[in-house]
Amino acid sequence: MSDVHISVLELVPAPAGLKCSGLMAFAKVIVGEVVIDGLAVRRTTAGTLAVSWPERRGGRRIVSPATGGTRARVEAAVLQQLARQCRLGGLEQERETSESAQIGSGSVSQRDGRQQP
Repeated sequence: MSDVHISVLELVPAPAGLKCSGLMAFAKVIVGEVVIDGLAVRRTTAGTLAVSWPERRGGRRIVSPATGGTRARVEAAVLQQLARQCRLGGLEQERETSESAQIGSGSVSQRDGRQQP
């Protein structure tokens, strides 16, 4: 499955009220020809970053990768995008916007690695 294209469409910081629980951002990715929305980037209690896949209440997964290799490639793409946005200041700018009264406006989107207006 290494020939399947994976790209991050959007990476949006979590609301300030959820950051204390370790939630850092939400991601939308393309895996092949399938769009997956609702991935969550979390900081673990050990301080590492992890990507959680969308679940229903009660823990039943909505979508998950079929192989460990696909999981690793998706996680690497999301975490690389997070690092890129942090270096560019995009995540910090969005975090400030999210904490203001304008929650939801001015989100930072990434399509194929380019900054979107």
